[in-house]
Amino acid sequence: MLKNLLNSGDSDNIEDIRVVIKFARYTTDNLLILATNAGQYTFDVVDLDFSVNGDQILFAFYRDKGNNRIENFNVKIDNSPKYQEKNNKIIQEFREIKKKKIADLI
Repeated sequence: MLKNLLNSGDSDNIEDIRVVIKFARYTTDNLLILATNAGQYTFDVVDLDFSVNGDQILFAFYRDKGNNRIENFNVKIDNSPKYQEKNNKIIQEFREIKKKKIADLI
């Protein structure tokens, strides 16, 4: 979930925004384009993973750039019953594409 400061400017008045996947597409070189209500993200599938935990999915990006430089980005995605079927299809396709891309790299 993302935190949203309301217009009042009061940092005690924070609401949670449920991040929902709109769609997932793949480029010809298997980059994932993941569109959510909180933004659109494009990453190499090799550097990504989804971790499902009940009504929440952790979308995690991690890449070691060398020279003590690490890039990471995490988003918690709503996996409530309303979205579970769609999310499961997206994650299943992602895992198949990632497995194939890793096999092609070896």
